Amino acid sequence: KLYNTGRMGVYSYVFLYLLISSYFCCYVTEKTKFNNIFSKDIPKYQRKYDDPVEPGYPVILVPGFGGSRLEAKLNKSSTIHFFCSKTTADYYDIWLNIQEFTIGTIDCFVDNMRMVFNNTTKKSDNSPGVDIKTGEFGYDTSTVEWLDSVHIPQANYFASIADALVSWGYKRGKTIRAAPFDWRLKPSEMDDFFIKLKLTIKRASWFNMGRKVVLLGHSLGNIHINYFLHNYVDKEFKDTFIQSHIALAAPWAGSMQIVKLLVSGYNMEFYRIFLAPSKLRIMQRTWGSSYLLYPKEPAWKKDEVFAASPKNNYTLNNIEEFFKDLNYTEGYEQYLAAQEKTERLMDTPDIQTHCINGIGIKTPEIYKWSELYYPDYPPNTVINGDGDGTVNKKSLDICKMWSKDSNKVTVDEIENTNHIFKNFTGNSMGICNMCKSLVQNIKTNLNKGDSDILKEAYKECDIVTRNNIILDPMCKQLVCREVNYIIHELRNNRTADEICQDLRLCTL
Repeated sequence: KLYNTGRMGVYSYVFLYLLISSYFCCYVTEKTKFNNIFSKDIPKYQRKYDDPVEPGYPVILVPGFGGSRLEAKLNKSSTIHFFCSKTTADYYDIWLNIQEFTIGTIDCFVDNMRMVFNNTTKKSDNSPGVDIKTGEFGYDTSTVEWLDSVHIPQANYFASIADALVSWGYKRGKTIRAAPFDWRLKPSEMDDFFIKLKLTIKRASWFNMGRKVVLLGHSLGNIHINYFLHNYVDKEFKDTFIQSHIALAAPWAGSMQIVKLLVSGYNMEFYRIFLAPSKLRIMQRTWGSSYLLYPKEPAWKKDEVFAASPKNNYTLNNIEEFFKDLNYTEGYEQYLAAQEKTERLMDTPDIQTHCINGIGIKTPEIYKWSELYYPDYPPNTVINGDGDGTVNKKSLDICKMWSKDSNKVTVDEIENTNHIFKNFTGNSMGICNMCKSLVQNIKTNLNKGDSDILKEAYKECDIVTRNNIILDPMCKQLVCREVNYIIHELRNNRTADEICQDLRLCTL
């Protein structure tokens, strides 16, 4: 029940903003009217007279990758663009902040969010001149309930779960607490977080009549909970203070999405015309957490091929070659550093552990890049398997392995449930049909001059989208950014279906 109440829509929030952004390139001057689209907030739950009075065990919310709000303060000597801010008077929201995702400013965001790896200390620092911090630890749950400070509905992360707990008698700041962290970091860089988590567990127990605490984690947060339990507390502490660990969608043995992220960048599977994966790759490769989630045994066999490029087939046996082929040898050093003190993470937990995850969603199992795509474009061949769309079932199933060895571990699988509960699909059929109509229009006008091709394409957008607030700006962005690619592919006898599939606007 806890799992189904969560609305983890961070990526749909960014995507929806990008779709209706009025920053169009080329010479598209039409502006989309979207006043009040985001103005409807979701109020906090108000207790009813017949709601339960007494809560159960205190709960600490531990978020996943991208699941904590981050604030930044700038004091930079230089920037990558003249319009990027060098300094700020105070901290401002950097994650999640829709203003960071407009055309142009995305480069500023990437430069501020990237990290710098020190090969001597094996630790990473913030980008020079940037200081990044998380929200208040413990009492303030808002920074993990909402990923933005404005509370746009699609940024609801743990808020619905917190509301459900309130309806059962819980109180924010007392019986519901939060453990936000900088999700870019690997565990060996998070000593401060683990010390605070230990203290928060104690306080939550002390201020609730000695009741034990439930650790409720999502995704990456479960890896950190597991790391904490193995490296920061002993059996006496667990027996005294911890009731159980509820693990939602835990990538215990990593995820294949990370392989794609490290090769060509990962844009949360959104349309590359808005958010180019290669732009995001610059910062994603610098985060220690990226390497922590690289596929590992026993979910993957040592000689199991999970990726292929024109240079090599990749398995757990040739991880160093994987990074050498990318001309990113520092990545291998970061990978090794991220594995520090993780040897016991596959050991069966010695506390009550309840794993809840989705299955039945197509999840990338094998990636293949051709010469044309490697390494700067998403893989042109994807072989899917089972999972939650982000985490492979074989990684989620580590919990099943534990349950065979211990009656303290339980597993609940929810059919056709994905990893992040996207609550906006963008009408995928409408997007696909729009793309194919546009490609056909360009094909019809191939013999005309460039300006005429563009003019006719924009007219087609008006006709096919009928000024739909979502499809119209998307169609014009497609013309703006991809017209040369479409023309090239058409002249190579590619079909509209094939081109739109390559653009990730139609499914296979």
